[in-house]
Amino acid sequence: MKATNATNYALTVDGELTNFAESRWNKHVEKIVKEGGVAPVPEKVQTFVVYEAETVADISELVPNEEVAVNLFNRGASLKQLTAIRGYMEDPKFEVADAPYDLREDLNAVTERRAASPEDRVASLLDKLDDDALARIMEKLMAKGART
Repeated sequence: MKATNATNYALTVDGELTNFAESRWNKHVEKIVKEGGVAPVPEKVQTFVVYEAETVADISELVPNEEVAVNLFNRGASLKQLTAIRGYMEDPKFEVADAPYDLREDLNAVTERRAASPEDRVASLLDKLDDDALARIMEKLMAKGART
């Protein structure tokens, strides 16, 4: 079993408490200070112990309630299968069949955990913009490029 500490910060933003993971908090403070502002003081700071199972035995130890353990498994399994379905449906080489496609092998496939690169995150966000918003962003990027 793996246990790590995760420190979170809370600050009132637009009238509501907003949670910040430590890395997001540091970026938030850095941005405010860089813009000439004063570093905000968080209203709450708490470090949490966060667990990750490394074996099936760890799961039983961390979550002895069988119903809760099954619900957690099903949530993770559902997300993994939805990811596989999206991959198949967006793959031009995937050929549909008349029979239902069994995802058991996908459920059991070892997948690499990866965080999206900053470039991938930006590309994903740009895909969601309408043409006018994209044009405004491009203008800002071009202006920034001309300054450097």
